[in-house]
Amino acid sequence: MKKKNMKIARILLIFFILIILIALLIIIKIPSLGLPKNLTREETISMINSSLQQAYKNARIEFVSINSSKLHPGYWEVNVVVSKYPNSPCPETFVLEYDTFYGLDWKIQNNLTRDCIVFGAQNNTNYIYGRREEAMSRASQFDLVKSFIKNCNQSLYVDAAPTLKNSTNAWDVIYVCGVKALHVFISQKGGELISTS
Repeated sequence: MKKKNMKIARILLIFFILIILIALLIIIKIPSLGLPKNLTREETISMINSSLQQAYKNARIEFVSINSSKLHPGYWEVNVVVSKYPNSPCPETFVLEYDTFYGLDWKIQNNLTRDCIVFGAQNNTNYIYGRREEAMSRASQFDLVKSFIKNCNQSLYVDAAPTLKNSTNAWDVIYVCGVKALHVFISQKGGELISTS
């Protein structure tokens, strides 16, 4: 009887250890589930870009940083800005962070803009509008622009470029509807309306 109990105890112990090992592997993600080790910078960018192009058709994809992983040698840490509807009045823009040790699953998503809301500018009157998508979303909040958009019964194209206006760092946000165009100049700091043309 003792031998039988000892055998059952050993089986239970082995089973328990296997469960713990499987749980640990799931929690820390096995490297083999990630991208291959020692990919070049260009190979990594290509693989992430292909994945994002499939997931976000017609999105604007910008790689803002790619560095060797500090935690996982032979892998990369990558930050990518994805802008859905990049030439609309209110692009949806977010930052994805990858550690290729974990594969093509992003680690962090930081929303920058959505539905004409610039998330960093909420309750921050000194916010620096550092991206074109932020400037486009901010400019689209002004009544003059809302009216222009509402009265546009053709395809609307929106873009923005940094400029200097009245000695102020600014954004020139342009709205094009058919042959009509509206330029809206906003300050980079605070997003205040400077002028229109």
